[in-house]
Amino acid sequence: MKEHVQKIKLAFLFDMIKKRISEGSEVSMIFSGWGSTSNTTTQEYPDLLMKADLPIQTLDLCFEIFANTPLHSTNVCAGELDGSKAVCVADSGSPLVQKDSEGDVVVHGLTSWGQVPCGRPGTTGVFVNVSYFLKWIKETMQNYENQLCAPATMSSLPQLVKMKFILCSILIIGTAVAASVFPRIPRIIGGEPAAPHEFPYMVSLQRTGDGFHICGGAILNERWVLTAAHCFNVLTDDDEIVAGTNNIRHPEEFEQKRKILRKIVHEDYAGSVAPHDIGLIEVSEPFELNKYVSSLRLPSREFHYPTGSATISGWGRTHSFESIFPDELVKAELPIHPIDMCYRVYPNSAFHETNLCASVMNGSKAVCSGDSGSPLVQKNSQGEAEVYGITSWSGLPCGTPGKPGVFVNVSFYLDWIKKQINSQ
Repeated sequence: MKEHVQKIKLAFLFDMIKKRISEGSEVSMIFSGWGSTSNTTTQEYPDLLMKADLPIQTLDLCFEIFANTPLHSTNVCAGELDGSKAVCVADSGSPLVQKDSEGDVVVHGLTSWGQVPCGRPGTTGVFVNVSYFLKWIKETMQNYENQLCAPATMSSLPQLVKMKFILCSILIIGTAVAASVFPRIPRIIGGEPAAPHEFPYMVSLQRTGDGFHICGGAILNERWVLTAAHCFNVLTDDDEIVAGTNNIRHPEEFEQKRKILRKIVHEDYAGSVAPHDIGLIEVSEPFELNKYVSSLRLPSREFHYPTGSATISGWGRTHSFESIFPDELVKAELPIHPIDMCYRVYPNSAFHETNLCASVMNGSKAVCSGDSGSPLVQKNSQGEAEVYGITSWSGLPCGTPGKPGVFVNVSFYLDWIKKQINSQ
C-alpha cells in the first residue's frame, strides 16, 4: 500500500473508549475532516484537512446533554464542553481515532450528528461507537469484498452492495453519501415566506456584533417580550432584541433594537428539555409601537387547550438535514393535535400537561433549529392574533414523521406572566 494511502485498524470491543464512557477515565482522540469551521449558521469550509484532539465524555453525561434525542448506547460523544473544539457540517462519516500500543491508528468513532450552530457550549458531537459493529463490518467485507474489488460497473452490483460500504484494498468507513446531519432542538420546515411585516409582534433575539439569530420571541407590550426559557442558555445580557424586521440580514428603516434589562425564567423550569420552558425579557427602553412593531395578545381563555390549526412564524432552519437558515421570516399553518396523541407520540418524555404539540404528522411542516421561543398563534372571534404556544422542543431530526413540535401552552401561565410584568 502506498505511503500516503493507508488502511485503518478497527477498534476492539473492550477498548479505551469503552473504559472512558463507563468509568470516566480521561481519554482524548484525534479527529480529522474537511467540515465547516464556523460556529454560526454561515458555513465556512477549509481547503486543507483539519484535525483536533477531542475529549471523550461519559455516556451518562451524553444522555444528560441529549435528553429525548436519538442518542443510543452504541453512540459516544466527544468534544470540548466549552465549544472550543467540535465537529460540524460536512464532518459526517469522518473518523475519530487513537494510536494503539503498536503505534497503529485505530478507528473508534464515526461522526454522526450534533447540534446547530456547531460548537455550542454544553454540547458535543455524537459518533457511532465502531466497537459495537465489528461483526457487521467483518461480515459485510467478507460477503462483498470480491464483488466490489472485481472490475464492474455500479449498475452490475447488487442493490444491497451499493447501500453498504465500499471496501477494497483501502477500507473506507462511514462515507457521508447524503448531506451532513446536525440537528438541534427546536426551521420552519415546509413553510413559506411571510409578507413584509405580516407579523409585527415577532422579534429576533440576536447575538451582538455579528447579528447571529439565536431564538424568536413575541412582543407583549412596549417593555416585555415572551420567549422560551431555554433560549437564555445562549442569550447573554449583552445581546439584542430586534423588532420591526422581516429580513434579519438586511436592516430596515422600521427596525428597532433594544438591549436586555432583565430576563425572567419560570421558577419551575428545570433546564434543558423540560416543562415550564417559558421566559420573559424586559427591554432597556420601550419599543415605539406602530404598524411595523406591535404587541401580541395573550390567550383570552385560561387553561385552554386550543384545537384546529395555528400559525407559526420564525427564522429557524428550513431543512431537516442541512443547515439552511432563511434571511426572511417564514410562516406555516400547523395542525394542533389532541393532548392524548401528544402523550402517545412522546411516551416517557418531558411532555407535560402544560404543553401542546403541533405539526403536519407526515413531517412536511414542522418547527426546527432557531424557531425556539417563536409564537404559535390563533385569531380570536374579533380577528385578533392570540399567542397560545411558545416553541420549546421537538423530535430529532426536525420534520420526522410522527414527531410533532412541542410548545408551551401559554394559557397555563397567564397569572405568572401578569405578575412578572407588573413586578418592579
